[in-house]
Amino acid sequence: MFICGGGARVPGIVTLAENTFHMNITLGHAIAISGLASKLNHPEFATAFGLVKYGALQQRNLQASTSLLAKIKELVAKLAAFLKWPLLCVA
Repeated sequence: MFICGGGARVPGIVTLAENTFHMNITLGHAIAISGLASKLNHPEFATAFGLVKYGALQQRNLQASTSLLAKIKELVAKLAAFLKWPLLCVA
């Protein structure tokens, strides 16, 4: 189990949690955020960084599905234009 957030650095919190939950407790850290200084690699930032990473993943998934829909619309528009072209020439 991990402890993160502002209260994670309270002295003795890990020992208290281990005694309370009867399991190994580890202090969580905000890692794997590219470009951030090591000063931000503390438990109080772990939750916020996790939420930012989750939001970024959701945004990427939304953009991927939107771009697929845009590509389909573009292909349909091209097909419609192609089918109308001979009719415009004949008329």
